[in-house]
Amino acid sequence: LVTAGVDSDLVASQARLTPDTPWVRTANGAKIELVNEPTEFLGGEEIDLIFRFKDASSDMPITDLQRYLGAWGHLLILSEDMTEYVHAHPREETQPDPNAGPTGGPEIIFDALLPKPGHYKAWLQFQRNDRLSTVSFTFAAPRQ
Repeated sequence: LVTAGVDSDLVASQARLTPDTPWVRTANGAKIELVNEPTEFLGGEEIDLIFRFKDASSDMPITDLQRYLGAWGHLLILSEDMTEYVHAHPREETQPDPNAGPTGGPEIIFDALLPKPGHYKAWLQFQRNDRLSTVSFTFAAPRQ
């Protein structure tokens, strides 16, 4: 691959992801935490990604997420070598009261298949107070 005006080593310039610690982000007044137990994912397996939302100032649970493009959130996961791509929507969790309908927090759970071992970066999109936010998390998925 040759690009005019670029004189660099393409292999040396590839992404090198380092897993995050801790898995906590803040965006538009919301604190978002990836709360998986155990905290290790395995490459080649289906996983649940559990995100917990709290108000950044009061630390109270957030239950007023708004649907964005029909879902409580969207998750994009990309492998370090950019050959594997996953787009996921959260499960539709319901409240104990069947008449109350689905909730917009405080937790949303995504099912995803990590196709192979390696490092992955995930971008979570959610909407609250009519503002769309995106946060990212980087994690490892070693071989079993």
